[in-house]
Amino acid sequence: MGSSAQRSEDELAPIGRILVIDDEQRILNFVRRGLEAEGMAVDVARDGADGLRLALASAYDLVVLDLVMPDLDGHAVLRRILERKPSQPVLVLSALNDTASKVSCLERGAEDYISKPFSLEELLARVHARLRTAARSSPTRLSAGTLSLDLIRRHADAGSGVGTTFEIRLPLASVVPSVPRGASPKAEVEVAARSNGHQETDARDLAT
Repeated sequence: MGSSAQRSEDELAPIGRILVIDDEQRILNFVRRGLEAEGMAVDVARDGADGLRLALASAYDLVVLDLVMPDLDGHAVLRRILERKPSQPVLVLSALNDTASKVSCLERGAEDYISKPFSLEELLARVHARLRTAARSSPTRLSAGTLSLDLIRRHADAGSGVGTTFEIRLPLASVVPSVPRGASPKAEVEVAARSNGHQETDARDLAT
């Protein structure tokens, strides 16, 4: 029964968390539907300021960013995100298709650049490619003894079976602004166990 429940949870778990920032509602709806159909969790922002706030407040596997937006434009958002979170992957999705714009964004740290109009198939392929690259470059599961941590779903299995839910607060390189891009710092994982006894468990030095 326990293994069946675990398989069901894994099937329902999102394969990645994506933030889409664009001032055009139809683009947001189109991209969100496509990503969600692929099993991803998607947050959206209709302006640069809101997108920047979300990007800095939460951990995302990828930020999809428009450039031409009123007030705070995509160039400023890209710069400020990477100043605070240097390891945050950003894919630029913009109507600006000139070489200078592409080179500027890539040199500033964007992972990829797609020009509008675009095909959903190409966007999805590039998003999946980015997620595969991230999965190869960093572990998504850590274990020590009977404790297993799923870093994507933010869940833990302490070997106690069904009935215990864990929330993981994880200050890894992807969410810590001071960690340089490409670094492999030691992870310090704090697991808050939400169970009948409200016990709290610390699992430290599970990754280096």
